[in-house]
Amino acid sequence: MKTARTPRTIQFKAAPVDIQASDKSAPKFSMTAYTGGLMMVAGFDLPVVVDLDGLSIDRQSVPIRLEHQVDQGVGHTTEIQIANGQLYAAGLVSRQTDWAKDVADSGKQGFPWQASIGAQVLDYQLITESESITVNGQSIQGPCYHVTQSVLKEISFVESGADNETSAIITANQQTKGTSMAKTATQERKRIETIRATVDRFQSLLPIEDLREIEGAAIDSEWDNTETVENLLNRIELHNLRNSRPAAPIMASRQRVSADNADILAAAALMLCGHHATAEESYDERTLQAAADLKVNCALNLCSAALSLNMADIPSGQNDMIQASFSTGSLPLALSNSATKMLEKAYKAAPQTWRAIGAIRPTKNFHPHSAIRGVLKDGIYKPIGDGGEIKHANLAEEGMTYQSDTRGLMFSVTRKTIINDDLNLIFDLQHTLGINAARTVNKVFWETLRNVGAFFSAGNKNYISGAPTALSIDALSMAIKMLREQLDGDKNPIGTEPKVLVVPPYLEPLGRQILASMEVNQTGDNAPTANPWRNLNLELVVEPYLGANVGGSDSGWYLFGQKAITPAMLVSFLNGKDSPTVETANVDFNKLGQQFRAYLDFGVDTGDCRGAIKMEGE
Repeated sequence: MKTARTPRTIQFKAAPVDIQASDKSAPKFSMTAYTGGLMMVAGFDLPVVVDLDGLSIDRQSVPIRLEHQVDQGVGHTTEIQIANGQLYAAGLVSRQTDWAKDVADSGKQGFPWQASIGAQVLDYQLITESESITVNGQSIQGPCYHVTQSVLKEISFVESGADNETSAIITANQQTKGTSMAKTATQERKRIETIRATVDRFQSLLPIEDLREIEGAAIDSEWDNTETVENLLNRIELHNLRNSRPAAPIMASRQRVSADNADILAAAALMLCGHHATAEESYDERTLQAAADLKVNCALNLCSAALSLNMADIPSGQNDMIQASFSTGSLPLALSNSATKMLEKAYKAAPQTWRAIGAIRPTKNFHPHSAIRGVLKDGIYKPIGDGGEIKHANLAEEGMTYQSDTRGLMFSVTRKTIINDDLNLIFDLQHTLGINAARTVNKVFWETLRNVGAFFSAGNKNYISGAPTALSIDALSMAIKMLREQLDGDKNPIGTEPKVLVVPPYLEPLGRQILASMEVNQTGDNAPTANPWRNLNLELVVEPYLGANVGGSDSGWYLFGQKAITPAMLVSFLNGKDSPTVETANVDFNKLGQQFRAYLDFGVDTGDCRGAIKMEGE
């Protein structure tokens, strides 16, 4: 959902910095200013990714400061480079200030300075939890903010950065020409990849928490591969020594649910039911190989595999084995995870026409929320007289109210389902639940729009009835004129652009003809015949929930403006999560199996009445 905002300057923390003496009096520095990934940034409630394709650099020499303080100058850049989805900079500590001297002296002594860019944000958009984007060569999963347009204003030395993935290498003879800055980052990336591959080879000899600890230390302390292996061998020796001591009872370990085991079982379940593509999209090669090694060929076999992975005894009877497998915790989690993949895939694939006009709003709870927009009354700029006095505008507020609620369904997988090897039933039902979740939001949205009462009215100047409103070139011209003439509180035009034409299925052919026709059939002498709206690029949305067969109208239609400026319809999601949640639980004690439930917390409310026009069409 695109959300434009007033430009502001924020700081994006980044990478280590190298400072060294140069042939001239001013020391040189080079830095990786930004690695292209997600960061937590002051002023935003979600992680932020800055699109380097949209970062403007109007000059190669930008100011260098300390901690973004204007009065703490340090120097300037001599080179700025964007390569491999990252931002690099080099320059001179050229200022004669105490701050510059402190940075240069401490940096040459090895102090681990990092860098942070100061960028003016011109435009950004919200990426929801169910969406992912590719930015700077990286796949970014929401929820986050995607800064699409920004301008580099300054770069600062900082003591602590927020870009945890950055690991710039410091060389004895740092260069600042050509592609050498990008080359050092590439070398470091290869070192990290080698470290991780080495650590993975020891996965059968050490617990996962030990492996991750050593991997982190190797990356942070810049170990080479030899040092990493030495530390791994030392940890194995210590691990074996601890294991030689008396162990705790085996039943205590069976209660622990392994996330790795659950992923392996989930991948195996997807493969068993023929959903290989979904498994490959969801899990890494190591998990997929482990799942294939289980050789699961039926639902009962999956239960047996769950017990084996959790080092539990496998009962001989079917009922006992099913009950024991669900008690491990790994199998219920695996079925839940794999079923969730199918539900989310179906949810995203299902038609959701409401997204074309609905403005998404997050909620923190189920109480009513107010969307307050700051408005400057008498806000048009005034001429400044000879005295240089600038007139004050009055701050006012415009409010809209929205609220989320919970809707959901559930079903059970019983012992009979497992014995009959009907595991596909789980995924079929989750696929249906995913589609129905999307259909539910769509139904509530369009039925709310259809029954908004006085929201569309002559008094709000967004509603017309009568024969002239039947969908046609002339009627569309009337609606566009009405939308463009919407005024703010000071009686100035808001300036929203027409974006979406919404019609019921009955009007779809006519709507497509109007938007695609090159000429208008008319008989006036010397009158132009070109269709005035052919190049307006209106999006046509055809919605069955507006038709007469479901209580709507086959003749009424709507025109919507820019939802970022005048959001006519608000769709709220609890904590911004706009996809269903899947949960599992045991069935009643006298049954064997598992219950699944899916629910979605959302609400639909009207917003700004100036953002939409309704034409009765009769």
